[in-house]
Amino acid sequence: MLKETRTSRGTVPQLDHTPSWNGTSYDRASRRIIVTATLNPSWDIYAWAKAPIRADDANRVEVICAAPGGKPLNASRIIAKIGGETVAILPLGGLTGEKIQKRLVSEGISLDVIRISGETRENFFVQDPTGAEYRFHQAGPTLSREELKEIVAVKAS
Repeated sequence: MLKETRTSRGTVPQLDHTPSWNGTSYDRASRRIIVTATLNPSWDIYAWAKAPIRADDANRVEVICAAPGGKPLNASRIIAKIGGETVAILPLGGLTGEKIQKRLVSEGISLDVIRISGETRENFFVQDPTGAEYRFHQAGPTLSREELKEIVAVKAS
């Protein structure tokens, strides 16, 4: 929830970190819930190379981790971590979509999932010891007209 705080620069909005939802009921009329819609979510895989990346060579990586991605989804994850109320609307498909849903449920994120026929995309990021970062993004699935209508219907409700 936002509250206003007076400073020497005037009134500034400030996030109140006190959670207002006890986890037992969901009353849309009396609660402020931030709803995000991530139309092209991803499973982001991060790796760090042991040596500078070289073209046409076998580049070894270590310390690999992965997490759900997409800017609106990242916002929902942060809101939930600081005690806010959020619902993430996500079109998810295939094994990658299942992996994303499983991780978000384990994090306690409220979801409104639209099942799609395409496979949810994966992105791959590699950073080498020089600090250079290499990013590889898949395009993601094309949503059908019916899938888009379902997303709009969820968002409107």
